[in-house]
Amino acid sequence: MNIKCDYIFTNNIYWKKIFNNNKNIEIDIGCGNPIFLLRRAKNIPYQNFIGIENKIKHINKVKKYIIYNNIKNIYFIHGNAHNIINVFFKYNSLQHISINFPDPWWKKKHYTRKLINNIFAKIIVSKLKKGGTIFLQTDVYNFARKQINILKSIPELKNINKFSLLKSYNPLNELSYREIICNKYKIPVYRILFQKKN
Repeated sequence: MNIKCDYIFTNNIYWKKIFNNNKNIEIDIGCGNPIFLLRRAKNIPYQNFIGIENKIKHINKVKKYIIYNNIKNIYFIHGNAHNIINVFFKYNSLQHISINFPDPWWKKKHYTRKLINNIFAKIIVSKLKKGGTIFLQTDVYNFARKQINILKSIPELKNINKFSLLKSYNPLNELSYREIICNKYKIPVYRILFQKKN
């Protein structure tokens, strides 16, 4: 498979045809510098990975890496995640969703720019398979508290990481670009992990 990247929205995306298999799909929303997603795809060849990113420069940077390392189970979509999730994915189709260090957008006038709000949270949960998981991490404590409260309000979800937002390790075993910086400068990282009930 060649490097994949979509620039135009379409209703005719069939992931089985694109990946030439029917493996489980994991997506990384707002993948930015996609070191996390690239390592996941390289180390877990039995699963398909899709990165969603609004800045095309980040996607362009990884083309040579994917070709050089012959990573065939990865696909990138360029655009706004709020639109893409609705158009490109069926209900109950995703195994996992990762969201690494999204912009908190504190001002009220920027509420619609928030990646995870009450409406979008319900949408992404509807795309998860039963037993599928949502993982979010941030270095902003108050933002983490707001996000966990939004996800806790959705009855289809259960909180796996019940006891503490502050975890010393990433349960997915791969570090994002921002996470590497946080570790270097000893900035606390707050992690949220929910699972869709069976």
